[in-house]
Amino acid sequence: MKKIALLAILTLATFTILGFYQKPQEKRIEIGKYSVIFPSSFSAPQKDTTFFESNYGKARFIAAVAQHKKAACMAGMQEYNDAAFVGVNEGDVLDSLQQQIVRNMSGKVYRQFKVKKNGKLMRTTYFSALAQDSTTTFWRFELLMDSPNVYQIAYTSSDKSKINSKEAEAFFKSLHSIK
Repeated sequence: MKKIALLAILTLATFTILGFYQKPQEKRIEIGKYSVIFPSSFSAPQKDTTFFESNYGKARFIAAVAQHKKAACMAGMQEYNDAAFVGVNEGDVLDSLQQQIVRNMSGKVYRQFKVKKNGKLMRTTYFSALAQDSTTTFWRFELLMDSPNVYQIAYTSSDKSKINSKEAEAFFKSLHSIK
């Protein structure tokens, strides 16, 4: 009986130690034609889908959100019909969406960039906004045009330094095309 108890304790201890030293699970999600890896210290990403009317017609918004103590991140896709952007300048679409996001949050932009990522137009915006509890939150938001869809990734925190942390940088750099 003592041998069985000792074996059980050793087995339990081995699994506990192995579990303790395992790498955190990668939190890769796919949205449309892209994947992104959420920070390992954040909660498991939760997906949600909503529909909305826009200047470019009806659209579906699919998003995944994960949280940590004083931060959150999101990856999403605004899915439009194939004709939504015919004859429309894609840069103007991204600029208007960028302005709308900041305006909807009563934000104040302090940096923004117009770049390309793998040949696709992208907008990066840094802004601050007040949360519901009147706390100032800091945002880094990227929009990527891959017509007829617009992909979004965002990182927010009440600590301004977090939006440029190694963790945030890795999150933004992890956005990759899978198709």
